[in-house]
Amino acid sequence: AHVALPFTSAGTSDALFDAESLSSAIESEKDIESAFHLFYNNRISSITEHNNLGRRLKKSFLYPDAGGKNQFEVPLVDQKKISIKNNEVKNKMEILYFTDPICSTCWSIQPQLRKFKIDYSENFDFEHIMGGLLPSWNNFNRGGITQPKDVYAHWIEALRQSGMPVDGTIWLSQPLSSSFPPSIAFKAASIQNKEKAVALLRMLNENLFIHNLNIADLEVISNAAKEVGLDPPRLLMDWEKAEILFNKDLMITAENNVAVFPTMIFKMNGSVVATLIGEQNYTSMENILLQYYPDCKKNSIDNLPKEIFKTFDSITLAEFKFINNHSSNREAKHILNSLLNEGYIIERKSPAGSLFLSTIAA
Repeated sequence: AHVALPFTSAGTSDALFDAESLSSAIESEKDIESAFHLFYNNRISSITEHNNLGRRLKKSFLYPDAGGKNQFEVPLVDQKKISIKNNEVKNKMEILYFTDPICSTCWSIQPQLRKFKIDYSENFDFEHIMGGLLPSWNNFNRGGITQPKDVYAHWIEALRQSGMPVDGTIWLSQPLSSSFPPSIAFKAASIQNKEKAVALLRMLNENLFIHNLNIADLEVISNAAKEVGLDPPRLLMDWEKAEILFNKDLMITAENNVAVFPTMIFKMNGSVVATLIGEQNYTSMENILLQYYPDCKKNSIDNLPKEIFKTFDSITLAEFKFINNHSSNREAKHILNSLLNEGYIIERKSPAGSLFLSTIAA
């Protein structure tokens, strides 16, 4: 029984979902207490959303003029997640991407991941789940890494083959104490704007891997938030709410037994159809999408080099090379130089490597 107002008309549907969720939990867990704990965790997000929606709809019902025109919510319908064409609802694949702002493998696969998004972005919803890679250095031991200087050696080795720029000396001079602050910052940014939250995560990655900045520092986080168009004071005001959302991400990570980052869980119609763990290539992602969503269409792009900078505000040479299917850095750099001469992009150089930025975004 949920303490919900009747305005959402969700009673029967919630009861059906509850029955399915509880029965599955009882079947999978060893005892009733564990089953109800799992049931609670699985349903709390949806039920909380319905309860809050009921309260908002009550206000709209009692004070219909308060919200102005076209401000009324439709129960159980998220307009952002529905694409209607020819009176049919288009089902998308859902991808849960378990990551962390300091994960070197997550940085190394950006060329593959970004090409996948350019080619097939209309066919899936992509959700970032923060996995909590580094709570603190107290008794930390993960993959043989026990202290900050171990991270430096790991980064250099892990990123050497990818071509993605990396400095890494921050782990020798001013090591991060935890990856939790930038993870919480991402969740706080998501409260403001989900697209800008993704831009913030990218900016934090660049600040850490290329520019050698401590992204656990609130000043660094605030400057990055401002640069991507977020409101830094509001980011800090939402910090407590973001911590709750981050803890929920940690629960989702644990419930899915995710121990390696990145991990990608692919879902169709709410059911898991495939999982990719650790470093993956573009073909693996594409094959899963085509296997379980054979009707998906590859995006048609007329001018790929310029389209990249309409999609991404900044890009590395390794990313540009891979997305454009170039065989060599020299070939990719030749096209980038042409765009530089046109004034379409600018180059931001650093000892670790260059970033190419869209002048439209700048």
